[in-house]
Amino acid sequence: MQCWGNNFYGQLGNNSTINAFTPIAVTGLSSGVTSIATGGSHTCALNTTGGVQCWGINSFGQLGNNATTQSPIPVAVTGLSSGVTAIATGSGTGSAHTCALTTAGAVECWGSSSIGQLGNGIGSSGRSFAAPVILAANVPGAPTIGTATADDTQAMITFTAPVSNGGGAITGYTVTSLPAGGVDSNAGSLTTSHIVTGLVNGTAYSFTVTATNGVGTGVASAASNSVTPYVPYSVTYSGNGSTGGSVPVDGATYLTGATITVMGNSGALVKAGSTFAGWNT
Repeated sequence: MQCWGNNFYGQLGNNSTINAFTPIAVTGLSSGVTSIATGGSHTCALNTTGGVQCWGINSFGQLGNNATTQSPIPVAVTGLSSGVTAIATGSGTGSAHTCALTTAGAVECWGSSSIGQLGNGIGSSGRSFAAPVILAANVPGAPTIGTATADDTQAMITFTAPVSNGGGAITGYTVTSLPAGGVDSNAGSLTTSHIVTGLVNGTAYSFTVTATNGVGTGVASAASNSVTPYVPYSVTYSGNGSTGGSVPVDGATYLTGATITVMGNSGALVKAGSTFAGWNT
């Protein structure tokens, strides 16, 4: 890695404070650097092992080495010797702080917080070491609706968790029927398959789902497919007083208006002096 330009605070990292008009090598960083970030008067580099080093001015702790003394050579950021995927420094009034994105998806920042740029929830207090940003919690996003399946005066609705939990753990889900009137028997639970009861047979329904966390309830999912609860019918067969053979048994249930086909004398029924003509159902 090479730098050039103003070096009043050692921000070129060559163990000097003399300005350079041509590129000069940064001490100890002849290879292995994947990205850099430059602040007002400090510089940081991310290496191939996921570690972060910074150099230059350090009056607000922007080098992250748990000190406030400037350094003309790279120093390791405390606690970030590995596990970092990206770095960034501020600009303008926020040029005295640095942030890092970790492989876990967390953000850690250090340096000046004069206008709250460290995201630590305590305003202007700076920090000379890397520490997690405190993200403000929000309500969860919308769950992803799955399928609705109808039964007698009820329906089962499946769904998946929202992409975002809003920064706080989801505490429960609630399914709502459209039109209203259904009761979610699993309301407030974390299961992603809920049974809605109290539906009117013969009425078409669709359903939406919301997620709740400690902040509140988020927006509803898209509506499910439309289903119509029904009274299931079963079919039984009579042998018309037969004296031999067996009557077939149909264990299925059917919707109102369903067509049922009986395939011949499958029970091989016989009756003395009679000819088999068909089934009574």
